[in-house]
Amino acid sequence: MLSRMRNKYAILIICIVVLVIIEKENNIISRVSDKLTLRQTLQTPQTMAEFTVSAPIVLEDNGSVSLTLPYPAASLANGGALNDTRAGEGAAGGRKHILLLATTRTGSSFVGELFNQQGATMFYLFEPLWHVERKLTLDTGVINSSTASWAYRDVLRQLFLLANGGALNDTRAGEGAAGGRKHILLLATTRTGSSFVGELFNQQGATMFYLFEPLWHVERKLTLDTGVINSSTASWAYRDVLRQLFLCDFDMLESFISPPPQEHVTPALFRRESSMALCEEEVCSPVVKEVFERYRCRTRRCGPLNLTLASLACRGKRHLTVKTVRVRQLETLKPLTEDPRLDMRFIQLVRDPRAILASRMVAFSSKYQTWKTWAVNGEVPIEDEEVKRLQGNCNQIKMSAELGLSRPKWLRGRYMLVRYEDIARYPMQKAAEMFEFTGIPFTVQAKEWILQNTHATEEVSGVYSTQKNSSEQVEKWRFSIPFKLAQVVQQVCGPTMQLFGYKFVNSEQTLLNKSVSLLEERDFNIS
Repeated sequence: MLSRMRNKYAILIICIVVLVIIEKENNIISRVSDKLTLRQTLQTPQTMAEFTVSAPIVLEDNGSVSLTLPYPAASLANGGALNDTRAGEGAAGGRKHILLLATTRTGSSFVGELFNQQGATMFYLFEPLWHVERKLTLDTGVINSSTASWAYRDVLRQLFLLANGGALNDTRAGEGAAGGRKHILLLATTRTGSSFVGELFNQQGATMFYLFEPLWHVERKLTLDTGVINSSTASWAYRDVLRQLFLCDFDMLESFISPPPQEHVTPALFRRESSMALCEEEVCSPVVKEVFERYRCRTRRCGPLNLTLASLACRGKRHLTVKTVRVRQLETLKPLTEDPRLDMRFIQLVRDPRAILASRMVAFSSKYQTWKTWAVNGEVPIEDEEVKRLQGNCNQIKMSAELGLSRPKWLRGRYMLVRYEDIARYPMQKAAEMFEFTGIPFTVQAKEWILQNTHATEEVSGVYSTQKNSSEQVEKWRFSIPFKLAQVVQQVCGPTMQLFGYKFVNSEQTLLNKSVSLLEERDFNIS
């Protein structure tokens, strides 16, 4: 009898301890959920109905993970707080989001099953991060811990938000599709005129929020000490950061800025001065003594950038444009076109690969020493890694362009291909075509900027300048690259050149003869 009573008391004590632990977890996660933001609408609303509105979610994670979710309560997506009560149910509607954090062999499976046995009121997932870990692990078996932490956090946030139920009821969240707001992504490689085209959109002024290479921070963060970057991880990160930026949410970008922003304030945003919107009076905070800002505004004296103010400024603009030279494959951006909050337009900028190489040998001289040595001293080893890298870049550009020009359903009306050479020869005409494609009015301010910046003198046409004597730029490369290097480019990038209408040269005399055009007339955007 005494033994039975002891057993009963032991079981009772264990149950009480478990309940106390669970209650503490609930309180902690409930507080965390207050800070969650709704990042995206589920692409298949039918799946949402499978989740009971009042059901909490439990995820079990056996990995050695420490996660924090520093997200504001109000969504910055396309303006204002969300008007969907379901999105706030975690905090106000009784729904709980529970995360079981553990290491292996600590009884987490038992505790997880305890929640799983709640039945009809519970949605439970066992180790969803197993897939993420496998995806992020390199062939060497190494995983970048900072990349993994970011990915784990983002996936968990999405899983928790997934079951909050249904499509958004906020009309502002649909502005991208229904309210006329356009989201433009300029896709390019370096030395293809992307800075010029980006500045063209930047000059739209009061209606445009423009960001110059925000993915620079992401690339730096994801690059290992060896200089290697996991391309699949990078593609995923680029896409998700772009989505948040197009929704005027800078939280995810903050995770990649170094040094980390303090209270959402940073002096280190790459090329801040290239965005008129980030230097407007509303975003211009007081100058802070002894804080050096490398990319400080040119139009007025401003202190470090407050990213919360930047988000507010973004929401106040009619359209958004982002320029990037870091996205390698158009295919990876398909989810952006499926997000009902976004009305995406992709403009891919291309240029003669021979001209790109010639320009990079000047602009990035230290990185192209091998090519400069080959230009002076001898034959180019076609199997060299530098040559293979050039070939790989050409192939990636070609694959994205072929996809865009094939006009799959998800890209119809969303993709435009523009050659650098056509912009340089007919800047006003091509600008008008790009604005017509995006559905954004071509303002007088932008037209005046084109007139002022396509006839620049040699003194102001610097390497990174957006001011060029544009007609001169088309042929300039032919006199700065040796014929043997042009031959190498033609050999490894031939299919890409043919797709874009760039003619081959068979002799040095032809290369140097400006009366011989190396450009076929093409119209890539006929529906």
